[in-house]
Amino acid sequence: MKRVMIISGLSLLLASCASLEPEECKTADWERLGYADAMAGRDIRLADYNKDCGKIGITPNEQVYKRSYDQGAKAFCTYENGREVGKRGSFDSKVCDKPGLAEPFKKGYIEGYDYYLIQQKLAHQQSEIRELEKKLKEQENANKSKQTPAPEQPQEPEQNPVPEQSKELDN
Repeated sequence: MKRVMIISGLSLLLASCASLEPEECKTADWERLGYADAMAGRDIRLADYNKDCGKIGITPNEQVYKRSYDQGAKAFCTYENGREVGKRGSFDSKVCDKPGLAEPFKKGYIEGYDYYLIQQKLAHQQSEIRELEKKLKEQENANKSKQTPAPEQPQEPEQNPVPEQSKELDN
């Protein structure tokens, strides 16, 4: 288990590199590189290694690289790993495109990718909710500022009607 974790860590480190520097070719461990490339979910990189190492006259040990790459592919292309890779989103590699490796990895990947899509949809909906809550709060604040009470209108006093008796007196 420790070996897998160490190699996984190494594979992440190597995955960040496009290929090898010519000086690295002199001390390259082709067995470790093959295994690490597969464990990183990368396609075979021998063409890159041949190009980079050929600059200083070094030829990668293709047989050792391919053998260990195949071992790494067997360790990488599991249902569980497919599920984890799927949870991270898209995956564009042919490392698992071999009979016996593709099926379990693909099954796990589909399950993990479905989870990824649900998480993406949930995140989008949460973002929409936050935006709507912000707009609602802005509208509430705007409504509060419009609802300042109007000053009370003074009422005019009622005019007293002229009593009927006074009308008679005027006649």
